[in-house]
Amino acid sequence: MAVPLGAIPNEDPCPITEQLFGQLSRATPPDAVEIAKALPDPQRARLAAYCYYRRHLHALGLMIASTCDRNHLVAAGGRAGDTIYHQSRDPNKTLSEEVGSRLPKPISLAGPNVR
Repeated sequence: MAVPLGAIPNEDPCPITEQLFGQLSRATPPDAVEIAKALPDPQRARLAAYCYYRRHLHALGLMIASTCDRNHLVAAGGRAGDTIYHQSRDPNKTLSEEVGSRLPKPISLAGPNVR
């Protein structure tokens, strides 16, 4: 079976139109959240989950999720929706903790007894 051009196998489709997604991508984070607030609750929760699972949209997903209730996020993301909900209650804290956990560890090429 051939995969349609531009489609990614096993990839969830974006829950909004390409045009609206383009507007979100070009908007500042606060403006993007305002755009998302205009969506119906279930669609906004699906968008939050869609963004959350993509590294380059992760922060936007958390900000959009902060405008969603827990039930809609769980419906959109299953058990992970509950995690998204809890992380989105303080997205700045969540994002700062994630950045700290990704910092590279120092590399030691030689021990203290090498001359």
